[in-house]
Amino acid sequence: MKTLTLIRHAKSSWSNLALDDHERPLNNRGQSAAPKIGKYLAKQIASEFIPPPDYVLSSTAVRARTTAEIIAPFLHVDPANLTLDDDLYHASEHQILAAIQNKIPESAQHAILFGHNPGFEYLASSLLKSDKDRAQIPRFPTCATAVLEFPVDHWALIDIASATLRDFVIPRAL
Repeated sequence: MKTLTLIRHAKSSWSNLALDDHERPLNNRGQSAAPKIGKYLAKQIASEFIPPPDYVLSSTAVRARTTAEIIAPFLHVDPANLTLDDDLYHASEHQILAAIQNKIPESAQHAILFGHNPGFEYLASSLLKSDKDRAQIPRFPTCATAVLEFPVDHWALIDIASATLRDFVIPRAL
């Protein structure tokens, strides 16, 4: 069994229009939303509802990386141990799936990815095998978090319509 958590970056700032999109930081709302998700996931792990993560992969964009750095300590992950991947920056669902299949170490049982829409929203929808699960994710707003379970032993075997939705949460619901 493999567990994959997709976390879209928290709300970013548009206050400095001279910044390149890749360099946009989190705004105040994003800075407050990320710890809410971190605390929520920590409770889910403590209750053994989801396993602790053993691999974290993030887009190199400032907003995604910062979201990962804020959430990681709540999950007992040292932010220095995050793996950054420029290929996740605005990646399509197909590119993200390829990263899952090829870049996550086989030893990892629970991987967390931090990235962007629309790739994350499309990927989450396409990975879920039931319409009931897909209906629980009508959209994937900033800092949305989806926990997916796959009945496979190898990341390379993860494919379209193969996951069960274990959990989905947005900061506004917390």
